[in-house]
Amino acid sequence: MIRNSKGMTLVELMVVVVIVGIMSAMAIPMIRNTRPKLKAAARDIISDLQVARLNAMRDGRLARWRMTFDSDGKSYTVSHLTSLGKDNEIDSDDDVYTPDKTVNLSVHSSNVKFGSGYGPIPDSDADTSNGVTFTGNYVTFRSDGSANMGGTIYVMDIKTNDTVATSVVFTTGRIHTYANFGKGWGG
Repeated sequence: MIRNSKGMTLVELMVVVVIVGIMSAMAIPMIRNTRPKLKAAARDIISDLQVARLNAMRDGRLARWRMTFDSDGKSYTVSHLTSLGKDNEIDSDDDVYTPDKTVNLSVHSSNVKFGSGYGPIPDSDADTSNGVTFTGNYVTFRSDGSANMGGTIYVMDIKTNDTVATSVVFTTGRIHTYANFGKGWGG
């Protein structure tokens, strides 16, 4: 007896539906996962801090490179010292800096901004409400690699509260990173 099979049986159709459902269930969390975008934003900040520090060391005795974190919570600017202020003293408030690069965190995701979903890093009681603990929202690197002050930049995903914190050590300019994805701060 020869059968003419021109279609699919109900069992075959159900197997295909189950396979598609399983694959969709696995793909949706990956599509919605913003952690890689948060990590990319943090890597950009770390990289720009390191470049600013190295440029200050390369440029010599009076060199100063600065990162300024905007109060909008979504962008920062890397700049270099171009002239001394009226007092002709280096490291005064009226020194003139020229922007070299401005970075908007929204290039990674509209959900990424300065802030901390989990409070300050260990051994710190800093206010993390605007995501930047540097006085004046900036850090300046000197020609010896040190920073004008210590502080931390917190970058968070506003949907998940996942947070990456990048600290700059005052005396050495050393940069350290911590992350908190809901299970406590890890370095």
